[in-house]
Amino acid sequence: MNHPILSICIPTNNRVDILRQTLNSIFSQDVSSELFEVCVSDNSRTDETKRLIQEEFSHITNLIYNQSSCEGFLNSIEALRLGQGTLLKLHNDYSMFNKGALTRMIRIATEYKEEKPPIFFSMGTLKLGDAVQEYKDFNAFMYSISYWSTWSSAFSVWKTDFNEFESKHIPVDYMFPHTSVLFYLVQRERYVVDDFSYVTNLELKKKGGYNLINNFDNLYLTMVKKLLKESYITKATYKKIESAIIKFSASWYSIVKIDSRYTFSFENKSEIIRKQCGNIGVIKFYTYFTLYHLLRKIKHLIGKG
Repeated sequence: MNHPILSICIPTNNRVDILRQTLNSIFSQDVSSELFEVCVSDNSRTDETKRLIQEEFSHITNLIYNQSSCEGFLNSIEALRLGQGTLLKLHNDYSMFNKGALTRMIRIATEYKEEKPPIFFSMGTLKLGDAVQEYKDFNAFMYSISYWSTWSSAFSVWKTDFNEFESKHIPVDYMFPHTSVLFYLVQRERYVVDDFSYVTNLELKKKGGYNLINNFDNLYLTMVKKLLKESYITKATYKKIESAIIKFSASWYSIVKIDSRYTFSFENKSEIIRKQCGNIGVIKFYTYFTLYHLLRKIKHLIGKG
Protein backbone atom coordinates (compact mmCIF):
# COMPACT_ATOMS: atom_id res chain seq x y z
CA MET A 1 0.00 0.00 0.00
CA ASN A 2 1.30 3.45 -0.95
CA HIS A 3 1.18 6.04 1.84
CA PRO A 4 0.84 9.79 1.23
CA ILE A 5 3.80 12.09 1.70
CA LEU A 6 1.90 14.27 4.22
CA SER A 7 -0.61 13.66 6.99
CA ILE A 8 -2.34 16.76 8.37
CA CYS A 9 -3.26 15.70 11.91
CA ILE A 10 -6.00 17.76 13.55
CA PRO A 11 -7.06 17.34 17.19
CA THR A 12 -10.46 18.94 17.82
CA ASN A 13 -13.13 19.31 20.48
CA ASN A 14 -16.59 20.76 19.78
CA ARG A 15 -15.59 23.36 17.20
CA VAL A 16 -17.81 22.23 14.35
CA ASP A 17 -18.13 25.56 12.53
CA ILE A 18 -14.42 26.26 12.88
CA LEU A 19 -13.40 22.76 11.78
CA ARG A 20 -15.71 22.92 8.74
CA GLN A 21 -13.94 26.04 7.46
CA THR A 22 -10.51 24.57 8.06
CA LEU A 23 -11.33 21.31 6.29
CA ASN A 24 -12.83 23.18 3.34
CA SER A 25 -9.68 25.31 3.08
CA ILE A 26 -7.60 22.12 2.79
CA PHE A 27 -9.75 20.09 0.41
CA SER A 28 -10.44 23.04 -1.90
CA GLN A 29 -6.73 23.21 -2.80
CA ASP A 30 -5.80 21.80 -6.20
CA VAL A 31 -3.74 18.88 -4.84
CA SER A 32 -4.01 15.18 -5.63
CA SER A 33 -5.60 13.17 -2.82
CA GLU A 34 -2.82 10.61 -3.25
CA LEU A 35 -0.26 13.08 -1.90
CA PHE A 36 -1.87 13.89 1.45
CA GLU A 37 -4.43 12.86 4.03
CA VAL A 38 -6.25 14.65 6.82
CA CYS A 39 -6.62 12.90 10.17
CA VAL A 40 -9.16 14.29 12.64
CA SER A 41 -9.11 13.11 16.25
CA ASP A 42 -12.21 14.23 18.15
CA ASN A 43 -12.16 13.95 21.95
CA SER A 44 -15.46 15.73 22.59
CA ARG A 45 -18.24 14.07 24.54
CA THR A 46 -20.89 14.73 21.87
CA ASP A 47 -21.45 13.54 18.29
CA GLU A 48 -21.55 16.98 16.65
CA THR A 49 -18.17 16.62 14.96
CA LYS A 50 -18.95 13.04 13.95
CA ARG A 51 -22.16 14.21 12.26
CA LEU A 52 -20.26 16.97 10.45
CA ILE A 53 -17.85 14.42 8.97
CA GLN A 54 -20.62 11.99 8.05
CA GLU A 55 -22.96 14.58 6.53
CA GLU A 56 -20.54 16.92 4.76
CA PHE A 57 -17.24 15.09 4.21
CA SER A 58 -18.12 11.41 3.81
CA HIS A 59 -17.23 11.60 0.10
CA ILE A 60 -13.62 12.59 0.91
CA THR A 61 -11.50 9.45 0.56
CA ASN A 62 -8.36 10.86 2.19
CA LEU A 63 -10.08 12.03 5.37
CA ILE A 64 -9.69 9.83 8.46
CA TYR A 65 -11.89 10.50 11.50
CA ASN A 66 -11.75 8.96 14.95
CA GLN A 67 -13.46 9.63 18.26
CA SER A 68 -11.01 9.56 21.13
CA SER A 69 -11.57 9.18 24.87
CA CYS A 70 -8.32 10.88 25.83
CA GLU A 71 -8.25 14.06 27.89
CA GLY A 72 -7.18 17.55 26.86
CA PHE A 73 -4.03 18.13 24.84
CA LEU A 74 -3.17 14.44 24.76
CA ASN A 75 -5.51 14.42 21.77
CA SER A 76 -2.56 15.74 19.78
CA ILE A 77 -0.84 12.38 20.17
CA GLU A 78 -4.04 10.59 19.15
CA ALA A 79 -4.22 12.71 15.98
CA LEU A 80 -0.60 11.89 15.13
CA ARG A 81 -1.26 8.18 15.65
CA LEU A 82 -3.92 8.27 12.94
CA GLY A 83 -1.44 9.49 10.32
CA GLN A 84 0.14 7.11 7.82
CA GLY A 85 1.99 9.75 5.81
CA THR A 86 5.75 10.07 5.59
CA LEU A 87 5.56 13.40 7.45
CA LEU A 88 3.00 13.95 10.22
CA LYS A 89 2.02 17.62 10.52
CA LEU A 90 0.10 18.59 13.66
CA HIS A 91 -2.45 21.25 12.85
CA ASN A 92 -4.82 23.46 14.86
CA ASP A 93 -8.48 23.09 13.97
CA TYR A 94 -8.83 26.89 13.70
CA SER A 95 -6.02 27.40 11.15
CA MET A 96 -7.26 27.69 7.57
CA PHE A 97 -4.78 26.88 4.81
CA ASN A 98 -4.02 29.80 2.51
CA LYS A 99 -4.26 29.25 -1.24
CA GLY A 100 -1.28 27.29 -2.52
CA ALA A 101 -0.02 26.51 0.99
CA LEU A 102 -0.70 22.77 0.81
CA THR A 103 1.34 22.47 -2.40
CA ARG A 104 4.32 24.16 -0.74
CA MET A 105 4.09 22.01 2.40
CA ILE A 106 4.07 18.84 0.32
CA ARG A 107 7.06 20.14 -1.66
CA ILE A 108 9.02 20.81 1.55
CA ALA A 109 8.18 17.33 2.88
CA THR A 110 9.25 15.77 -0.42
CA GLU A 111 12.56 17.66 -0.48
CA TYR A 112 13.56 16.39 2.96
CA LYS A 113 11.99 12.92 2.99
CA GLU A 114 15.30 11.10 2.49
CA GLU A 115 17.37 12.81 5.20
CA LYS A 116 14.33 13.41 7.47
CA PRO A 117 15.53 16.34 9.62
CA PRO A 118 12.97 17.73 12.08
CA ILE A 119 10.91 20.42 10.31
CA PHE A 120 9.33 23.28 12.26
CA PHE A 121 6.60 25.23 10.43
CA SER A 122 6.70 28.53 12.32
CA MET A 123 4.04 30.20 10.15
CA GLY A 124 5.67 33.63 9.91
CA THR A 125 6.00 34.12 13.67
CA LEU A 126 9.81 34.32 13.60
CA LYS A 127 10.01 36.94 10.82
CA LEU A 128 12.60 34.90 8.92
CA GLY A 129 11.07 35.36 5.48
CA ASP A 130 9.86 32.69 3.06
CA ALA A 131 13.20 30.93 2.60
CA VAL A 132 13.75 27.74 4.58
CA GLN A 133 16.39 28.05 7.34
CA GLU A 134 18.65 25.13 8.31
CA TYR A 135 20.53 24.58 11.59
CA LYS A 136 23.36 22.14 12.28
CA ASP A 137 22.50 21.33 15.89
CA PHE A 138 19.62 21.31 18.36
CA ASN A 139 20.90 24.28 20.35
CA ALA A 140 20.97 26.59 17.32
CA PHE A 141 17.53 25.32 16.35
CA MET A 142 16.10 26.03 19.82
CA TYR A 143 17.75 29.45 19.94
CA SER A 144 15.90 30.27 16.73
CA ILE A 145 12.43 28.95 17.58
CA SER A 146 12.56 29.85 21.31
CA TYR A 147 9.28 29.29 23.21
CA TRP A 148 7.43 28.70 19.94
CA SER A 149 8.50 25.10 20.50
CA THR A 150 5.29 24.94 22.56
CA TRP A 151 3.12 25.73 19.52
CA SER A 152 1.36 22.60 18.34
CA SER A 153 0.51 23.94 14.89
CA ALA A 154 4.20 24.48 14.10
CA PHE A 155 5.09 20.91 15.00
CA SER A 156 5.77 18.10 12.57
CA VAL A 157 7.49 14.74 12.90
CA TRP A 158 8.51 12.05 10.47
CA LYS A 159 6.43 8.91 10.85
CA THR A 160 9.56 6.84 11.44
CA ASP A 161 10.69 9.14 14.27
CA PHE A 162 7.24 9.14 15.85
CA ASN A 163 7.06 5.34 15.72
CA GLU A 164 10.51 5.16 17.35
CA PHE A 165 9.42 7.55 20.10
CA GLU A 166 6.26 5.55 20.76
CA SER A 167 8.11 2.23 20.78
CA LYS A 168 10.20 3.45 23.73
CA HIS A 169 7.09 4.26 25.80
CA ILE A 170 8.48 7.65 26.77
CA PRO A 171 5.99 9.60 28.91
CA VAL A 172 4.75 12.88 27.44
CA ASP A 173 3.87 16.06 29.27
CA TYR A 174 0.07 16.25 29.48
CA MET A 175 0.02 19.92 28.45
CA PHE A 176 2.83 19.79 25.86
CA PRO A 177 2.80 16.25 24.45
CA HIS A 178 4.08 17.33 21.02
CA THR A 179 6.91 19.28 22.67
CA SER A 180 7.89 16.09 24.48
CA VAL A 181 8.28 14.44 21.07
CA LEU A 182 10.23 17.40 19.69
CA PHE A 183 12.62 17.37 22.65
CA TYR A 184 13.27 13.68 21.99
CA LEU A 185 14.87 14.66 18.66
CA VAL A 186 17.94 16.30 20.19
CA GLN A 187 20.66 14.45 18.31
CA ARG A 188 19.82 14.99 14.65
CA GLU A 189 22.42 16.32 12.23
CA ARG A 190 20.18 18.99 10.78
CA TYR A 191 17.07 20.96 11.75
CA VAL A 192 14.78 22.90 9.44
CA VAL A 193 12.62 25.96 10.11
CA ASP A 194 10.07 26.98 7.49
CA ASP A 195 8.65 30.40 8.43
CA PHE A 196 6.33 30.67 5.44
CA SER A 197 2.81 31.88 6.35
CA TYR A 198 0.75 28.81 5.50
CA VAL A 199 -2.43 29.64 7.40
CA THR A 200 -4.96 32.25 8.46
CA ASN A 201 -6.22 31.69 12.00
CA LEU A 202 -9.94 31.89 12.61
CA GLU A 203 -11.18 33.89 15.59
CA LEU A 204 -12.28 31.76 18.53
CA LYS A 205 -15.19 32.67 20.77
CA LYS A 206 -13.34 31.46 23.84
CA LYS A 207 -9.86 30.22 24.60
CA GLY A 208 -8.20 29.17 27.83
CA GLY A 209 -9.46 27.15 30.77
CA TYR A 210 -6.09 26.48 32.38
CA ASN A 211 -3.44 28.21 34.48
CA LEU A 212 -1.23 29.80 31.84
CA ILE A 213 1.55 30.64 34.29
CA ASN A 214 1.77 27.08 35.58
CA ASN A 215 1.79 25.67 32.06
CA PHE A 216 4.44 27.90 30.55
CA ASP A 217 6.52 29.28 33.43
CA ASN A 218 6.51 25.99 35.33
CA LEU A 219 5.83 22.92 33.18
CA TYR A 220 7.43 24.15 29.96
CA LEU A 221 10.44 25.84 31.54
CA THR A 222 11.06 22.69 33.57
CA MET A 223 11.27 20.78 30.29
CA VAL A 224 13.71 23.35 28.89
CA LYS A 225 15.81 23.29 32.06
CA LYS A 226 16.19 19.56 31.60
CA LEU A 227 17.65 20.22 28.14
CA LEU A 228 20.11 22.67 29.72
CA LYS A 229 21.07 20.20 32.45
CA GLU A 230 21.74 17.51 29.85
CA SER A 231 23.83 19.97 27.75
CA TYR A 232 21.56 19.87 24.69
CA ILE A 233 21.18 23.65 24.88
CA THR A 234 23.47 26.38 26.23
CA LYS A 235 22.75 28.77 29.08
CA ALA A 236 22.38 31.60 26.54
CA THR A 237 19.64 29.67 24.74
CA TYR A 238 17.87 28.88 28.02
CA LYS A 239 18.00 32.53 29.12
CA LYS A 240 16.57 33.68 25.80
CA ILE A 241 13.67 31.24 26.13
CA GLU A 242 13.07 32.10 29.79
CA SER A 243 12.94 35.84 29.02
CA ALA A 244 10.57 35.24 26.10
CA ILE A 245 8.25 33.13 28.28
CA ILE A 246 8.08 35.86 30.93
CA LYS A 247 7.16 38.42 28.26
CA PHE A 248 4.63 36.02 26.76
CA SER A 249 2.99 35.39 30.14
CA ALA A 250 2.86 39.10 31.00
CA SER A 251 1.32 39.89 27.63
CA TRP A 252 -1.43 37.29 28.12
CA TYR A 253 -2.08 38.53 31.66
CA SER A 254 -2.76 42.00 30.24
CA ILE A 255 -5.00 40.55 27.50
CA VAL A 256 -7.13 38.56 29.96
CA LYS A 257 -7.56 41.68 32.10
CA ILE A 258 -9.29 43.39 29.15
CA ASP A 259 -10.76 40.66 26.94
CA SER A 260 -13.40 38.34 28.47
CA ARG A 261 -13.12 35.85 25.59
CA TYR A 262 -10.02 34.42 27.20
CA THR A 263 -10.39 32.32 30.34
CA PHE A 264 -6.78 31.64 31.29
CA SER A 265 -6.10 31.79 35.02
CA PHE A 266 -2.98 33.12 36.74
CA GLU A 267 -3.12 31.68 40.26
CA ASN A 268 0.12 31.77 42.26
CA LYS A 269 1.84 33.61 39.43
CA SER A 270 4.49 35.29 41.59
CA GLU A 271 5.35 32.10 43.45
CA ILE A 272 5.62 30.04 40.25
CA ILE A 273 7.76 32.59 38.44
CA ARG A 274 9.98 33.13 41.49
CA LYS A 275 10.59 29.38 41.81
CA GLN A 276 11.68 29.03 38.17
CA CYS A 277 13.18 32.43 37.38
CA GLY A 278 14.02 34.04 40.70
CA ASN A 279 13.01 37.47 42.00
CA ILE A 280 14.37 39.09 38.83
CA GLY A 281 11.86 37.05 36.85
CA VAL A 282 8.99 38.36 38.98
CA ILE A 283 10.17 41.94 38.54
CA LYS A 284 10.42 41.45 34.77
CA PHE A 285 6.92 39.93 34.65
CA TYR A 286 5.25 42.88 36.40
CA THR A 287 7.31 45.41 34.45
CA TYR A 288 6.24 43.87 31.14
CA PHE A 289 2.65 43.51 32.34
CA THR A 290 2.46 47.20 33.32
CA LEU A 291 3.81 48.23 29.92
CA TYR A 292 1.56 45.90 27.90
CA HIS A 293 -1.51 46.75 29.96
CA LEU A 294 -0.95 50.48 29.55
CA LEU A 295 -0.47 50.14 25.78
CA ARG A 296 -3.62 48.02 25.43
CA LYS A 297 -5.67 50.46 27.49
CA ILE A 298 -4.50 53.35 25.31
CA LYS A 299 -5.29 51.37 22.16
CA HIS A 300 -8.71 50.44 23.55
CA LEU A 301 -9.51 54.09 24.35
CA ILE A 302 -8.36 55.26 20.91
CA GLY A 303 -10.55 52.58 19.34
CA LYS A 304 -13.59 53.77 21.27
CA GLY A 305 -12.93 57.33 20.17
